[in-house]
Amino acid sequence: MKSTVLLFCAMGAIPAQELPRFSTEVQLVMLDVQVTESGTGRVADLLGPKDFEISDKGRTREIREFHFETTPLDIVFLVYGKSGVGPVKDINEFRRGLNAAAAELRLGDRAAIVHTASESMIDLPMTDDLAKVGHTIAFGKYRMGYDHLYDAVHVAATLFIRPNDLSRRRAILAITDDVERGSKTGIEPLITEILEADATLNEVICVWGTRSHEVGLGGVWGIPRVSRTIGTPRDGDSLSAATQATGGETVPGDQFREQLPALVRRLRMRYLLGFYTEPSLQTQKEFRPIEVRLTPDAQKRYPNARIRVRRGYYAEPVSQPVR
Repeated sequence: MKSTVLLFCAMGAIPAQELPRFSTEVQLVMLDVQVTESGTGRVADLLGPKDFEISDKGRTREIREFHFETTPLDIVFLVYGKSGVGPVKDINEFRRGLNAAAAELRLGDRAAIVHTASESMIDLPMTDDLAKVGHTIAFGKYRMGYDHLYDAVHVAATLFIRPNDLSRRRAILAITDDVERGSKTGIEPLITEILEADATLNEVICVWGTRSHEVGLGGVWGIPRVSRTIGTPRDGDSLSAATQATGGETVPGDQFREQLPALVRRLRMRYLLGFYTEPSLQTQKEFRPIEVRLTPDAQKRYPNARIRVRRGYYAEPVSQPVR
């Protein structure tokens, strides 16, 4: 959302019809902010606009927009791992978790579903038809691709409807083994793409067993075997840098049916803070780092608060003179 202000400048006795016009754009920046209590993970849900402080490249910004739990959600469900989910009866448990997550969507929300790193093989483009979302989840095959995880997240990021609607929040929910090898997409370009989409990347980490001897105790071939710990994979790169840079959340999938819908609920229970900023004086977009913190009074109420927010935003370049 942008507002344009026209400035008219007079120089000496220049006739009115020759006055040059300059336009300068004031950019509205919306921040998707999560505040939870460390240890319990409980959402701090009693905060107001006066409880936050925003530092934009060292400059304090006044909060002009404030929303909590009321804005519609655009979410991309990405199911991607090194091996496929086989056609065995335990796939039903996996579907139940996805169904429970889809059931958290409300009227006005939109969702998309993808399970490959190919832009030509999208399961479901972004839609507000929640019945179609449920049908796609119920009958999806979920045969995942290889380990081009960054490419798969890139595909997910392309599914958001452009231009960005600042009245909506956007999130990628990746259900993955968090193993990346061989993608054409690099981690920094991927982070930039997600930031420019005003989205967060969130991850539920599961481990897929590809052979019976690889599954381990309690595992079933082809079904996501849950990970009780979160860390850098031993045999590939991770999405952790992208989740942190975009203000997203990473959770283990050891209670998949409960963790997945709970994560969707937390995506909705995030604060949406808006402030106005000046355009970039450069000819291209300018990245500006930001910091969000609680005020001293709010910190007293939530001494163990953990804040998740994207690391920055891109300021649009100033408009050229209009002749």
